[in-house]
Amino acid sequence: MVVTKPEPDEEDIADLGEARPGPTTRLEGWRRFVEEDLASFDLLPEPKWHSLSPTGREAYDEARIRYHSELQVVRTSAVKEIAHQGRLLTLLNQREHGARRGMIVSGKQTTGKTTALKQLGRLHELRIRQRYPGSDRIPVVYLTAPPKGSPRKLAMEFARFLGLPAVGPRHNTIDITSAVCQVMIEARTDLVLVDEIHLMNHATLVGEDLSDHLKYFTEHLPATFVYAGIDVEQSGVFTGVRGKQLGGRCVLVRTGPFPLGPEWRSLVASLEATLRLHQHEQGTLVKHSDYLHQRTGGVIGSLSHLIRAAAISAILDNSERITRATLKSTRIDHNSESAAQPPSPRKGVAVSGPTGFWLVRPLPLPVKPFPRETEDSYLWRLSQTNKISVQRLASPSQWLVSQQDYVGRLSIVSGQPRNSLLRAIPHLGKTEERPRQRARYACRRCVAQRTGTTDHIVWSWTSHHDQVCIRHRLWIGRAVDSPARQLDLTDLPEVVHAQRRHYRLLRRHGVLMMDACYQYTSALWHSLFQRGYRLSERAERLRLLSPANGQVRPFDPRRYLAVYPEIVETISLYASPYWRRLALADDTTFEQFKAEFNHRLPQERALRSTARSWLLTELRQTAMRIESAVLPPAPPPSASD
Repeated sequence: MVVTKPEPDEEDIADLGEARPGPTTRLEGWRRFVEEDLASFDLLPEPKWHSLSPTGREAYDEARIRYHSELQVVRTSAVKEIAHQGRLLTLLNQREHGARRGMIVSGKQTTGKTTALKQLGRLHELRIRQRYPGSDRIPVVYLTAPPKGSPRKLAMEFARFLGLPAVGPRHNTIDITSAVCQVMIEARTDLVLVDEIHLMNHATLVGEDLSDHLKYFTEHLPATFVYAGIDVEQSGVFTGVRGKQLGGRCVLVRTGPFPLGPEWRSLVASLEATLRLHQHEQGTLVKHSDYLHQRTGGVIGSLSHLIRAAAISAILDNSERITRATLKSTRIDHNSESAAQPPSPRKGVAVSGPTGFWLVRPLPLPVKPFPRETEDSYLWRLSQTNKISVQRLASPSQWLVSQQDYVGRLSIVSGQPRNSLLRAIPHLGKTEERPRQRARYACRRCVAQRTGTTDHIVWSWTSHHDQVCIRHRLWIGRAVDSPARQLDLTDLPEVVHAQRRHYRLLRRHGVLMMDACYQYTSALWHSLFQRGYRLSERAERLRLLSPANGQVRPFDPRRYLAVYPEIVETISLYASPYWRRLALADDTTFEQFKAEFNHRLPQERALRSTARSWLLTELRQTAMRIESAVLPPAPPPSASD
């Protein structure tokens, strides 16, 4: 059965897209935010649109403007990660009687921290409402840290959200705090979201008082606390004893600009799909993804502002489409505008134009490409060496047209042979055929050896099978977010040996098998360490890397480096068809696989009874996951079936 929606009449158009006011720092506004549906608007058919009267057309356009003015939430990787970590923490804390774990979301301005925080609260409250329909619970409390805050101001922020009676000067801080805690306990609040946490500086007396009072709430409320702020690591939140205690109880999730890549293009496509313009052709903004990244610096807040403002401009000027000219004429925030400001044209330097060709002239200083270097990395090094911007390097010429293709023009500009560029830079000039790998920082010692300087930073295409630079004994793989954090492995030869063995296994079993083995054995060892399996060798490696203390934070390279030899040993076991077949067989044969696992990776102490049964199940499940990942897909059923 197909149901068609009736077309709105002109008198109904004015009611479309009504504004929804109300701050989310009040209970009524928060509930309205949770209950409201995602913004939607259906375009009128072309004949109906053209037949609107002037009054109806004005009301229709006004409704579309209101629709575009509302922020469209896109499920980015940051939003998904914060929602996932928040869900894990609420489950982890539900039976906790001591210090509960929390989360801190840190990042630059307009990188989606507040949006992700609110989406976490919204999903949690909807989940609680579905589980307990008709209850009068207040599962989520959302507030912002007060500027120049004091304990009294913080308590009043909680009271205002809950809608408690007006607080007079005769009520002291303890009275307000006790009332707030009582109401939140009775309302079964289990998630507290505190935004603008960077205003709490532990280096000041005011910040210390505010932190102590916030800690009082965390200890007296059976709730998970999630904080968000601008560059929390540099704002003084982790300063002093109080800051270290907060950092020891909270996981840190960072948000930031999106790199120019598949996720950025997917983000642009998602926002473009929300446009409601009659003459706009889908895919136009995706074609301008590079330009949008250059304008916004990869910041999602600036991108949303630019696209929504351009859509409203297209409605106002009746063009009904967004073009590059529309984007150029749309102003956005000062930070993005100043970062993307093009250089002023000078005589002899190429300027922007419509031809799409480069000014073909060799630059003064040639730069050799690094093996498997990314195209963006090479262009950046070429521009930095010759003291020009990347925008000017890639600007087309208005007065000189080249018949060379992209690689040929780059060869002339860089002074490098064409074949050298093609060998060194995978899929040069073919953004749609980028390798199915990830861009990481190349080994800093390899870069210094090849370039003769330590000033160059090189991004290269690598896979998760490349974790160690064997020549220079540096950890270059997982969780390395800068060349300075590439750890020296001179005192850990077993990690370097594990990389050599990893490469031998890769040549023997192939990429498909090793991809599956690495993914599932890494997850297996992450769970094993949580249950106390072979902790001493890992602790010894951490001690050698950080003699002061062996504690590491999430997403620290040492966390993954310390378990890498065990992962490779487990990979060698599961990659073998013989041992994998035993792991998938009956209980009698499975005992042989279990004995071999214990022989290669012996337990240092007996596991608890529940952990022992879990281990047996997980060993078999890991083999099943690997087997299903490498098996060819089943053929589709035929018509006769």
